[in-house]
Order: sequence, then structure tokens, then C-alpha cells
Amino acid sequence: MSHIVRNESEMRIMGAHEGIVWPVLLTQLPGDASETLLISGAADPEYRLRAWNIVTGQLRWELPRGSLADGCFGLVAAQSTAGVGILAAGTEAGVARWDVRTGLPLQAPSNEIPRSIWGVDAYVSGNGRALLVGAGNDHLVYRWDAATGAEVGRPLEGHYGSVKCVAVHAAHGHSPVVFSGGDDGYIRRWDGTTGDYLGGWEVSAAEVADIKVTATDGGGVIVSCADIEGVIYRFDAVSGKTIGDPLEVEGERVSSLCAAKFEGRPHFIVAYDSGVVRQWDVAAGALVDESPIGISVATLQDSSGRTLVGYGTMDGDIAIRLL
Repeated sequence: MSHIVRNESEMRIMGAHEGIVWPVLLTQLPGDASETLLISGAADPEYRLRAWNIVTGQLRWELPRGSLADGCFGLVAAQSTAGVGILAAGTEAGVARWDVRTGLPLQAPSNEIPRSIWGVDAYVSGNGRALLVGAGNDHLVYRWDAATGAEVGRPLEGHYGSVKCVAVHAAHGHSPVVFSGGDDGYIRRWDGTTGDYLGGWEVSAAEVADIKVTATDGGGVIVSCADIEGVIYRFDAVSGKTIGDPLEVEGERVSSLCAAKFEGRPHFIVAYDSGVVRQWDVAAGALVDESPIGISVATLQDSSGRTLVGYGTMDGDIAIRLL
């Protein structure tokens, strides 16, 4: 049985799950900016998702126990052109989708081919269509219509190993750009509308495990990624030129990498496998804060401009606080 503990800095839901909580996602319900959900995932022994109201701490919905037997390797929320909120997860059987408001599953296409998808993101293409993008174990990047689950266009080829992570940057007036990282140690880029390959660059001899894209106040775009050894790299999104020195905490690996604005500057919020969450200034590469509070992390800028941070712990708890 879960119970809520509040203090000045956070709300914590104790016993939200029976084991490690990973991944987590913060999302506002479409058409209702007053309600934000923290979606939390758990593997053994539950294998399911739960959705929590971040103001009341009450459970809004939960999936049946064992419904995520195919795993959950990343979560993302999207909104269809009809205004339906969609929750999607990468699993060993492909991309699973639910109505984010109710947790009810959305029907998959009858011709869907099961494949392992290690990471997911969502964006609106240049023609206004809500799409999901996923990192395929078979070296390919896939796109789907968020509303129907149907594959869109051809798979995106370029990696020489399993693709582990994807992220999308959508600048006003420009076609979205899909970034991906994988076992081959490369970041690669595609036009999110046409699927055209836009080039890439080598990051590390180790596999790229997570990736995020952040805009700077000066109009630049920084691609940040963590390799499997826990080293975080930063690059100019256009040129691929390295920015600053790698960020590394000796002996610790990154389990979750998020981006957020703090005092007007782009920051990373990074959860490590030790259970410590660290906050880094993206441009300066400076460590701002660290606290032993979670193994998974999610961020969201809400309708009032506040940056919310959600955490999942190794002990089954979840927490929400303001950055």
C-alpha cells in the first residue's frame, strides 16, 4: 500500500511499486493543463505502468500486473491531430500505445511486425502529423503514426549496430531533426519529415546509451549523449563539433538523462545507477547539484513555466519536486 509524504521541497509516494522504478515520464493531459501525470514503470515482480496525479498523489490508473512482460525501455507522450493524448513505450515486441488519460490500450495494426525498440520519442512532422520514432535493435530507426500505430515511410538506415536511443529537435519553421545513437558509437541525423539522412559523427568507442537535444539562449542547439561507460558528451547539433570536455563521474553509469531549463539556462538532470541524481549546466559543463534521490528521472516545463522533476527509486518510491 502506497502512502504520501510531503515536505517543502517535494512530494514522495512511498511504495508506489514493489521494486526498482524505471522509467518515469511527466506529462500534462491534453486539453487540461491543470492536471499533470507522473507515469512510472516497474519490472520484476510487477511488469506494469502506473499513472499518478502529481498534485494529489493519487493513483489515476494502472496497467494489469504482468502486462509489460516484454519490458519497457522508454516512455513518451504525444497528442494526435484529434487531440487524443497517447502514451507510448519501447518494448521487446515493438512500440506499445495507450490512451494517456485512461491507460486503455490502443489497437495495434494487424500487420505489425514484432521487433525490439530500445528508445522512443515523439514529434510533429512538417505536414502536421503526430509521429513516434523508435530505436531498433535491428540497426534501424522506425517511425509510426502516433494515432494509428502504422509505420510511416521507410526505416532509417545508417547505424552498424543496435540503435539504443533517439531524440528529436523541432525548431520553429524548420523540419524536425531525428538524432539517434547506438552500439556503433555514432550519433546520426535524419530529416524527420522526409527521412533523408543528414549525416553523423563518431562519439565514443563505447555504445551510445541515451541522447537529448537542448536549445541555448543564443539560438544554438546542443546534442548531449551518454555512453554505456557513463561519460556524457556534448556537440553542436549542426556541425557535430565537440563542446567542452566530457562529463564523467568515476565508477558510475548513467541510467537516465533529461534536459531542463534552470534560471533560463539549459541543464541536464542525470540519474546514475548508484541512485544519485546530478544536475549539470549544459553549456558550462559544471556540476550544479547532486543528491541521492533516484535511479530514473523525468522533467517537464508546465503551463506556468515551472520546471518539474520526477524521480523513481530503487526502493519502489516516486517523487516530484520543482527544479
